[in-house]
Amino acid sequence: MREFEEYFSLIVHLYGNHDAWPGKIPVGGRIVASIAQAALPAPLTQSSLICFEQKKSRRQIQRHRRRLRTCYFREHWPAPPHVHKAPELSVEVQLYALNTVIHDPELNMLAIGEVKEDRYWERGARKANKGIQLRRIASLIEGAQPAAGTRVVRLLATHHPVCISPQQENDIYQKSAKKLPFLCRRPMVLRHRDKVAKKLGLGTSDPLIHVVISGHTHRMYPEVGSQPDCQIVVGSLSSLRYHHQIGVLRIGMDDEGRLFLDRMTAMRSFDNRKDGEVAHHGAFGWTPEGNPIADRMIVRA
Repeated sequence: MREFEEYFSLIVHLYGNHDAWPGKIPVGGRIVASIAQAALPAPLTQSSLICFEQKKSRRQIQRHRRRLRTCYFREHWPAPPHVHKAPELSVEVQLYALNTVIHDPELNMLAIGEVKEDRYWERGARKANKGIQLRRIASLIEGAQPAAGTRVVRLLATHHPVCISPQQENDIYQKSAKKLPFLCRRPMVLRHRDKVAKKLGLGTSDPLIHVVISGHTHRMYPEVGSQPDCQIVVGSLSSLRYHHQIGVLRIGMDDEGRLFLDRMTAMRSFDNRKDGEVAHHGAFGWTPEGNPIADRMIVRA
């Protein structure tokens, strides 16, 4: 991926919940196996079914977190935006980022994210303050106002999506529930996502952020042929279990002077082989039917 950087003007590096694992899923104990599903009491709590070696797990995660953020991801999110200017269009594109990864054994195992204080451990705190990243990004946006007469498009990169459809969220939960029938909370979601969306003004006439770009779910959102609104999710790039996807975003101006964002998707499929065999992926091509179809949204700028 580093080889592609020279072709792009706005680049931000984020890490995901898998990167927070210290070489393995961050659970120091075992999932209780002797569960008679028919006799499960209700309601169940997650802690009644999963045994953690809490201190050991947390120490492993903390050591790994220190190395991850010292050697590979030195940023302090949110940081000032990456900016690309198009003076011929009187347009400026700003790219921001928020950290949504939780370095916690239970929540990370469930792939749950949250927007809260980044690097709180460096000030000796055991818990992060909530809302700091959102207040900070609002302050950064206020201080990055473009020159008079210039319209600005503000993009936000996050690992966990902020807004996906209830249907897709439910599909993800149902798929996870088949493997882990004792789940009592929805996995793979961003905590307090409705509050985050409200703070960012997503979908309003005067938003702080126009479009959020995320990954995490291994599922494209919205599907090809659907008009994006304020959230774009790109599918998996390299997982052996999913079709590989690359999202290409292009910002321009139409004949009516409106700013638009086109999303084009390249994909390569794989042979779904038996367990233990490596899936074979083909070549990337535009979808569907090899044609570069652009799903267009009008940016509120």
